[in-house]
Amino acid sequence: MKSSMYILMTGIFLFLFVTISSSSVYAEGEWTEWIVDNFNGKITKPVTNFSVSIAELQVREQSGYGLINLRIRYEKTPGRLTWTKWATHNMRGTRKVVKIPRGGEVVGIQVREQSGYGLVDARLYYKAGQRFGWTSWVTKNQRGRVAQQMCQDGSYGKSMRVKEQSGYGIVNLQMYCEWPN
Repeated sequence: MKSSMYILMTGIFLFLFVTISSSSVYAEGEWTEWIVDNFNGKITKPVTNFSVSIAELQVREQSGYGLINLRIRYEKTPGRLTWTKWATHNMRGTRKVVKIPRGGEVVGIQVREQSGYGLVDARLYYKAGQRFGWTSWVTKNQRGRVAQQMCQDGSYGKSMRVKEQSGYGIVNLQMYCEWPN
């Protein structure tokens, strides 16, 4: 009787520990709202590092579609940059990249959404020391309306995920923002 009560209590403790531990990962940060109001398509797995900040954004742009893929680069160890996996499986198109200043933190993102194409351009908003600034637009496509999402005060961009729609490419985007420990 004592051993089965011990096993039951141990199981409950482990369940609570795992539940609390796994939920606390998200207690330090949150996903922004979707950047535009196009909710078509499927959500991809996040391009993630969740441990350090975004240093670069790389996209694939395909004529007639706009942005079809993206990934982020981060500093895994001092001086060593590492790419995440691509957000989608579409490897067509031309690769283009924007970088923030070394030591900076991404605090927002701006996109251009063009009717009939989805997202066609993007740029990052960053904080480097006491200075804030925008990177250049990654594709230089000036068509479409501009939309943006910013991390809440004091939090930084750590990850992104997208909605991909067949025949259109990337049609929406979210950024995961996290507060420093």
